[in-house]
Amino acid sequence: MKKSMLALFALLAFAMSAFAGPYDAWSNYRDITINTTNTGGGANVAGTVNNYPLLVRLTNASAATGSDVLSGAGTGGASLRFTDASGTPLSFEIERWTASAAEVWVRVPVVSGNSNTTIRMFWGNTFASNASSPSATFPTSEGYVGVWHMGNPINGNTQTGQRLNSANPGVNNAT
Repeated sequence: MKKSMLALFALLAFAMSAFAGPYDAWSNYRDITINTTNTGGGANVAGTVNNYPLLVRLTNASAATGSDVLSGAGTGGASLRFTDASGTPLSFEIERWTASAAEVWVRVPVVSGNSNTTIRMFWGNTFASNASSPSATFPTSEGYVGVWHMGNPINGNTQTGQRLNSANPGVNNAT
């Protein structure tokens, strides 16, 4: 009897670990679908794109646009995380986070052409620390020399970690 109970316990433990994900301690998640089809408002992109930096925008207009994420992800979006459909964690960079809006860049390994690609966004772990990683989202190994988000200061380290300065040429009012 003890052997069969032990075997049952081992089987249950294995089954539970097989379904465990990297973000089981997070209280909330939402699927984000990237529609590249030519129907239903899709982007009409036929080719597959690898290592695509996807911009995810959140606003406090409603839960559908991310108000629950903005209010529940902690200071500066500390508990925000992303995975692909298989549960593999994805690199991301929080460009801006306020109480009313956020812009987050997520490195999606494969965006299939003329299809739907789904990633998952997690939030709501009060013990999580910020995992935003600009250099992992825009790696120099992929050819990124510099990434400047136009809302950021233009001098200093880029998102790639390189020290590349640019100059503001001003507005050319020539007619």
